[in-house]
Amino acid sequence: LEEDSSQFLKALYKSTANFAGKFRNEDPTLLDVKGVLPHLQKLFEALSDPQSITFHELLADYAWGYLAEACAAAAEADDIGSDRELLEFLKHVLLLASDHRLPEGSEDVESNFDDFPSWSFPFTRGEAGKGLVRLARFEFGASSDALDRIKYLSSSDAVPAVRFHVNTRLVALYETARDLMWEILEKICAEERSSGVLNLFID
Repeated sequence: LEEDSSQFLKALYKSTANFAGKFRNEDPTLLDVKGVLPHLQKLFEALSDPQSITFHELLADYAWGYLAEACAAAAEADDIGSDRELLEFLKHVLLLASDHRLPEGSEDVESNFDDFPSWSFPFTRGEAGKGLVRLARFEFGASSDALDRIKYLSSSDAVPAVRFHVNTRLVALYETARDLMWEILEKICAEERSSGVLNLFID
C-alpha cells in the first residue's frame, strides 16, 4: 500500500471521498457537482484503463466505493437533468459500478440484515443502484440499460442491503418508468425473503 501506484490512487480519490462525505446527508447543487467532476473523471479513468498502473486490490475497492458514492450523491442534485453530458457520465460510471463484486453476500449477511439493517464500506453496488434510480427520474437517465440494472439490483441482488438501498428510491421511477416501478413492487411482494427489505413497504 506504500507503493507509488497506491499513493497515486490515494491522491486521486481524496477529493472524491471528501465530496461523498460532505453530501452524504444533504443534496449538492449542480455547481457543486461540476466542481468535483474533474476529480471523478480522473479517478474513473485511472480505475478503468487496463493499460495503466495496476493498483492494490484493497485500495482499488475503496476507490470504486468512493467513486460510486460520490456519483450517487451527485445524482441527487435537483437540476442535474439540465446537463445531459454530465448525467450520461454519471450514469456510465454507475452502470459499471453496479456490477462490482462488493458487497459480497452470504446467508449470515442476509439474516443479520433482517435483525439489524446496516451495511459497510465499500458499498459499491448499493451506492450505484441508488444513484441509477435517482438519475432515472430524468428521461435521459431512464435508458433501457439503466432500468435493467435497477430491476436486477432492486429485486435479485444477492445482498439484501443493496435491494433495500435501491428500493428506498424506487418512487423516482414514477414519472419515467411507472410500469417498471409497479413490476418491481409486485415482484418484491411475491418473492422478497428479507423482512428488512419488506419493512420498507409497511406503513
